[in-house]
Amino acid sequence: MQVALIGASGRIGRRAVPALLDASYDVVAGVRRPHEAARVPTGSDGRAARTVVCDVLDPDSLLDLVHGCDAVVDLASHEPDHWQIAVPGSWRRQDQLLTRGVENLVAAAYLADVRRVVLQSSSVLYADGGEGWVREGHPVDVTSATEPLAVAESQVLDLAGPTRAAVVLRLGHVVGGGETHPVGLGIGSPESWMHLVHPDDAAEAVVAALRAPTGTYNVGAEPLRRSEVETGVLGRPGLLTRRLGAGRLEPHARSLRVSSDHFTATTGWAPWHQRWSPEWLGAWESHQARS
Repeated sequence: MQVALIGASGRIGRRAVPALLDASYDVVAGVRRPHEAARVPTGSDGRAARTVVCDVLDPDSLLDLVHGCDAVVDLASHEPDHWQIAVPGSWRRQDQLLTRGVENLVAAAYLADVRRVVLQSSSVLYADGGEGWVREGHPVDVTSATEPLAVAESQVLDLAGPTRAAVVLRLGHVVGGGETHPVGLGIGSPESWMHLVHPDDAAEAVVAALRAPTGTYNVGAEPLRRSEVETGVLGRPGLLTRRLGAGRLEPHARSLRVSSDHFTATTGWAPWHQRWSPEWLGAWESHQARS
């Protein structure tokens, strides 16, 4: 089975490629710039992915990526870091990746007769759940900040049919592996619930998604209260940043006691990093080392 993967040089992509190769898939790795091909790792046996330079905002460049593939995985992301979340226009490309970019990729997959599309989404799309458990049927809260996510999910799920599968992975905050991404962390009530996922586990979820039926699935470690997380280590946004980025950060402050039981029951996936620990922030543990 041949799998095309957008965002192969990113945090999750660099882990998903070797995970897919070690699971005996053939991988076509999409990178935005030629030099990023060097950042795409091989499998544990040295087997490499074929790299294609492409951009989801350039529809023509996607045709070489998806041609002959059985599945396509979209891990493209461009969220701003730290203080950049308050810079005007800093979210523009991320929004475009989730709207026009996903539209282009779905169109290319349809033209190439790709039978499965997997999308990286986020659990911040859910409405604040308070103390209750948040499962896949929980209501969503679409605001100007979460609308691009909702659009992306709809476009992918609309592709599903009797001969095509569409899988949406609602990941928790991707944290760890020596690459902390602090957008939204450190805000919200200390007693509210957080949903985190280690990038290694997110990569394994991509592999599991290739055997999942059409649907939306939560993916993450055990939920925990914000007071349990060392937000000083993870990166707490400053007061000015929180004020300027208030609209964008609001979804990340929601109390989300998210359960991933449905994905586990359906695919057998389970997080290697089951519960948050400061050790997550150490050097990332490769799929090969875990094997």
